[in-house]
Formats: sequence, structure tokens, C-alpha cells
Amino acid sequence: MDLAYETNLENDIMSKPEDAVMLKCTEIPNVTEITEYLLKKKIVVLDLEGVQRDAARRVIDYSSGATAALGGQVIRATDNMFVLKPY
Repeated sequence: MDLAYETNLENDIMSKPEDAVMLKCTEIPNVTEITEYLLKKKIVVLDLEGVQRDAARRVIDYSSGATAALGGQVIRATDNMFVLKPY
């Protein structure tokens, strides 16, 4: 990850914590909740720890598509955690 971008992302989340939300996705129907936050221009930190691999892949596919449609960016923070940043 680009260090400058990582610093900017941390600054975005830390300076306006009300503009970010952390979600633990446990099943595929949770993707509509993710999209609702993105539409409200909220940064979504998505935790997929413990989610089956196929389900996690579907959640990421859907969420990254929604993020891209809004002109945003998906950042992989760890193996099981993603940051969805709308613009």
C-alpha cells in the first residue's frame, strides 16, 4: 500500500470517526447494510474474520462493485479486513 495514501486514510478515519463505521460481516445479506453506509459517504471497515471463504468472496465482490460504482476505492488492510472508501 502506498504510505502516503495509508496516512491519508488513517487521518480520514481518525479526524472524523463519525464518518467511518466498522462492520463484522457474518452472512451475505449484510451487504445491503454495507451499501447503505457507502451511499451515506461513510468509510466502511469490513471485518470478514471467521466468514467462510466462498461467502467472504461474494461479500467482497458485491462490496467492491458498489464501492467502484460510487467512484470509491477498496483497500485490503489484512487478509480478512478491508476498507471501503467512497468518494
